[in-house]
Amino acid sequence: MKLKKARFKDARFFYNLRNNYENRSNSLNTGLISYKSHEKWFKKALVQEIIFKISFKKIDCGYIRLTKKNNVYFISICIDKNLSV
Repeated sequence: MKLKKARFKDARFFYNLRNNYENRSNSLNTGLISYKSHEKWFKKALVQEIIFKISFKKIDCGYIRLTKKNNVYFISICIDKNLSV
């Protein structure tokens, strides 16, 4: 397993993973999001948050995101359950 710092070119991967029905049902925001609003958020998040893409056997399979609020880090983890390696 490898963790790589997320880059803007990863936006589509994060968007697809985030909009997956099961992932949305386990999120604070359960609604579908548009790609345009996701790109805007992702660009900002890459600067303000710590985001890693998870890969296993060279296949992207999830992410870990750390968001700092009032000196506390909140951790979001999302894994693609449909991954077949």
